Amino acid sequence: MSHTQEAAVPTDSTPYKDASMSCGHCNYTLKPTYHQAFELVRLQPINCYQCGSDLLLDEADRQVLDKKLHTATRIGKLALLILGPYFLISLLATLYFMFFAKPPFPGFSGVLFGGGLVIGFLLKSAATDSEERDFVLFKQGKRPSAQTQAA
Repeated sequence: MSHTQEAAVPTDSTPYKDASMSCGHCNYTLKPTYHQAFELVRLQPINCYQCGSDLLLDEADRQVLDKKLHTATRIGKLALLILGPYFLISLLATLYFMFFAKPPFPGFSGVLFGGGLVIGFLLKSAATDSEERDFVLFKQGKRPSAQTQAA
Protein backbone atom coordinates (compact mmCIF):
# COMPACT_ATOMS: atom_id res chain seq x y z
CA MET A 1 0.00 0.00 0.00
CA SER A 2 1.59 3.26 -1.06
CA HIS A 3 0.94 6.69 0.34
CA THR A 4 0.75 9.57 -2.07
CA GLN A 5 0.46 13.19 -1.11
CA GLU A 6 -2.44 14.12 -3.35
CA ALA A 7 -4.54 17.00 -2.15
CA ALA A 8 -8.22 16.18 -2.11
CA VAL A 9 -10.40 18.28 -4.35
CA PRO A 10 -12.89 20.03 -2.05
CA THR A 11 -16.54 19.36 -2.69
CA ASP A 12 -17.98 21.31 0.24
CA SER A 13 -18.86 24.53 -1.56
CA THR A 14 -20.11 26.04 -4.78
CA PRO A 15 -17.42 26.77 -7.41
CA TYR A 16 -16.38 30.40 -7.67
CA LYS A 17 -16.70 31.20 -11.36
CA ASP A 18 -15.86 34.92 -11.42
CA ALA A 19 -12.09 34.41 -11.28
CA SER A 20 -9.74 31.85 -12.70
CA MET A 21 -6.77 30.78 -10.63
CA SER A 22 -3.63 28.83 -11.39
CA CYS A 23 -0.72 27.47 -9.40
CA GLY A 24 2.41 29.54 -9.96
CA HIS A 25 4.59 26.46 -9.43
CA CYS A 26 3.08 23.74 -11.61
CA ASN A 27 0.70 25.89 -13.77
CA TYR A 28 -2.29 23.74 -12.80
CA THR A 29 -5.60 25.57 -13.29
CA LEU A 30 -7.53 25.61 -10.03
CA LYS A 31 -11.28 25.78 -9.82
CA PRO A 32 -11.66 27.34 -6.38
CA THR A 33 -14.82 27.27 -4.32
CA TYR A 34 -16.34 30.30 -2.61
CA HIS A 35 -14.96 28.93 0.65
CA GLN A 36 -11.43 28.82 -0.81
CA ALA A 37 -11.78 32.35 -2.25
CA PHE A 38 -12.75 33.68 1.18
CA GLU A 39 -9.85 31.73 2.73
CA LEU A 40 -7.43 33.41 0.32
CA VAL A 41 -8.79 36.85 1.23
CA ARG A 42 -8.29 36.02 4.93
CA LEU A 43 -4.65 35.08 4.17
CA GLN A 44 -5.30 31.37 4.70
CA PRO A 45 -3.49 29.15 2.17
CA ILE A 46 -5.23 26.69 -0.12
CA ASN A 47 -3.66 23.55 -1.56
CA CYS A 48 -2.86 22.99 -5.20
CA TYR A 49 -4.72 19.86 -6.32
CA GLN A 50 -1.77 18.73 -8.43
CA CYS A 51 1.49 19.59 -6.64
CA GLY A 52 0.09 19.93 -3.08
CA SER A 53 1.71 23.34 -2.46
CA ASP A 54 0.18 25.69 0.10
CA LEU A 55 -0.72 28.71 -2.02
CA LEU A 56 -1.65 32.34 -1.35
CA LEU A 57 -2.34 35.40 -3.47
CA ASP A 58 0.05 38.31 -3.56
CA GLU A 59 -1.29 41.41 -1.80
CA ALA A 60 -2.49 43.27 -4.92
CA ASP A 61 -4.43 40.25 -6.18
CA ARG A 62 -5.79 39.61 -2.68
CA GLN A 63 -7.22 43.14 -2.58
CA VAL A 64 -8.82 42.72 -6.02
CA LEU A 65 -10.39 39.40 -4.98
CA ASP A 66 -11.57 40.94 -1.71
CA LYS A 67 -13.26 43.75 -3.63
CA LYS A 68 -14.93 41.26 -6.02
CA LEU A 69 -16.26 39.20 -3.11
CA HIS A 70 -17.50 42.22 -1.17
CA THR A 71 -19.29 43.58 -4.25
CA ALA A 72 -20.99 40.23 -4.87
CA THR A 73 -22.00 40.00 -1.20
CA ARG A 74 -23.49 43.51 -1.20
CA ILE A 75 -25.42 42.86 -4.41
CA GLY A 76 -26.72 39.57 -2.97
CA LYS A 77 -28.00 41.33 0.14
CA LEU A 78 -29.52 44.09 -1.99
CA ALA A 79 -31.26 41.49 -4.16
CA LEU A 80 -32.75 39.88 -1.07
CA LEU A 81 -33.94 43.26 0.24
CA ILE A 82 -35.54 44.18 -3.08
CA LEU A 83 -36.84 40.90 -4.44
CA GLY A 84 -38.18 39.53 -1.13
CA PRO A 85 -40.71 42.32 -0.60
CA TYR A 86 -41.38 42.52 -4.36
CA PHE A 87 -42.31 38.84 -4.39
CA LEU A 88 -44.60 39.18 -1.37
CA ILE A 89 -46.32 42.30 -2.71
CA SER A 90 -46.76 40.67 -6.13
CA LEU A 91 -48.19 37.54 -4.55
CA LEU A 92 -50.66 39.55 -2.45
CA ALA A 93 -51.65 41.70 -5.43
CA THR A 94 -52.18 38.64 -7.61
CA LEU A 95 -54.31 36.94 -4.96
CA TYR A 96 -56.30 40.14 -4.37
CA PHE A 97 -57.05 40.61 -8.07
CA MET A 98 -57.76 36.91 -8.49
CA PHE A 99 -60.42 36.67 -5.76
CA PHE A 100 -61.66 40.14 -4.76
CA ALA A 101 -61.37 42.62 -7.60
CA LYS A 102 -60.95 42.88 -11.31
CA PRO A 103 -57.30 43.39 -12.39
CA PRO A 104 -56.46 46.83 -13.82
CA PHE A 105 -55.74 45.21 -17.19
CA PRO A 106 -55.50 41.69 -18.63
CA GLY A 107 -52.12 40.09 -18.00
CA PHE A 108 -51.46 42.07 -14.81
CA SER A 109 -49.96 39.05 -13.06
CA GLY A 110 -47.68 38.44 -16.04
CA VAL A 111 -46.43 42.02 -15.86
CA LEU A 112 -45.66 41.58 -12.16
CA PHE A 113 -43.78 38.36 -12.91
CA GLY A 114 -41.89 39.97 -15.81
CA GLY A 115 -40.99 42.94 -13.61
CA GLY A 116 -39.44 40.58 -11.07
CA LEU A 117 -37.40 38.91 -13.79
CA VAL A 118 -36.16 42.28 -15.06
CA ILE A 119 -35.17 43.40 -11.56
CA GLY A 120 -33.39 40.08 -10.98
CA PHE A 121 -31.54 40.39 -14.29
CA LEU A 122 -30.44 43.95 -13.50
CA LEU A 123 -29.15 42.90 -10.08
CA LYS A 124 -27.32 39.92 -11.58
CA SER A 125 -25.74 42.20 -14.19
CA ALA A 126 -24.60 44.58 -11.47
CA ALA A 127 -23.04 41.70 -9.50
CA THR A 128 -21.13 40.29 -12.47
CA ASP A 129 -17.69 41.78 -12.87
CA SER A 130 -16.92 42.36 -16.55
CA GLU A 131 -13.17 42.35 -15.90
CA GLU A 132 -11.71 38.88 -16.37
CA ARG A 133 -8.70 38.29 -14.18
CA ASP A 134 -6.42 35.30 -13.87
CA PHE A 135 -5.11 35.02 -10.33
CA VAL A 136 -1.79 33.23 -9.90
CA LEU A 137 -1.17 31.68 -6.51
CA PHE A 138 2.28 31.25 -4.95
CA LYS A 139 3.81 29.83 -1.78
CA GLN A 140 3.55 32.43 1.00
CA GLY A 141 1.93 34.74 -1.61
CA LYS A 142 5.31 35.70 -3.08
CA ARG A 143 6.46 35.06 -6.62
CA PRO A 144 9.57 32.89 -6.83
CA SER A 145 12.73 34.75 -7.82
CA ALA A 146 13.68 34.77 -11.51
CA GLN A 147 16.62 32.45 -10.75
CA THR A 148 14.32 29.86 -9.17
CA GLN A 149 11.89 30.00 -12.11
CA ALA A 150 14.70 29.58 -14.67
CA ALA A 151 16.05 26.46 -12.95
